[in-house]
Amino acid sequence: MHAVKINSHLQQLPLYQAITTVTLGNGKSTSFGNDVWVGDDALADRFPTLFSHCTQKEASVSIAITSNFHNAFVNRMTVQAAAELGQVHMIIQQKRLVETSEDTRQSPFSCGQGKTDTSAIYKLPKARGQNSYPASEFVWRNASPPRVQLFM
Repeated sequence: MHAVKINSHLQQLPLYQAITTVTLGNGKSTSFGNDVWVGDDALADRFPTLFSHCTQKEASVSIAITSNFHNAFVNRMTVQAAAELGQVHMIIQQKRLVETSEDTRQSPFSCGQGKTDTSAIYKLPKARGQNSYPASEFVWRNASPPRVQLFM
């Protein structure tokens, strides 16, 4: 797995977030809920009830850790959401940010600094024995740059 510097325009892509993990530095370019920065999945996936109550869905890890994160949720939470918030609060207390360091992304689909191996992503569904999606021929067999193909 290679570490790559985060490109701010790439971090907004859900697929890119799903195939990468983040090692925190200052936490400023990592999505608190949508990036995988603690454990094996994004917090929004692990705590769906809590994040359905979130009013600041695009908050960074830095904002969540250094501010009163309780203000990022609606005032009246369900019992389940309140329990999940308690678990997230424990996660926040265990993390320390390094202000002098940027966040880095790792991906098994990285083929060098800032480059994604789109052919490996293309081959992944085929390796799992899944049928080809009809639109995949258009997406993967056109003259678009790899970053456009990945986005599509």
